[in-house]
Amino acid sequence: PFEKALMELIDQRGFDARMLAQKTKVDETWLRSLIAGNRVDCEIDALSRLAVDLGIEVPLFVGRAVEAILRRE
Repeated sequence: PFEKALMELIDQRGFDARMLAQKTKVDETWLRSLIAGNRVDCEIDALSRLAVDLGIEVPLFVGRAVEAILRRE
């Protein structure tokens, strides 16, 4: 699942949610909810910044993130 892959990327890059939120200038609560699989607003700019700072191709990461977000109930 997206959430597991995201957490693995964060760990591999040596971040935790707080550090990544500060680095990417995204709301920490939003990021923690994204990681946890909770419903969040689909913030394309924030997802793009996360991709860049995690070293992932932006269209690929954002596409998968948006799909995961839209599938949440």
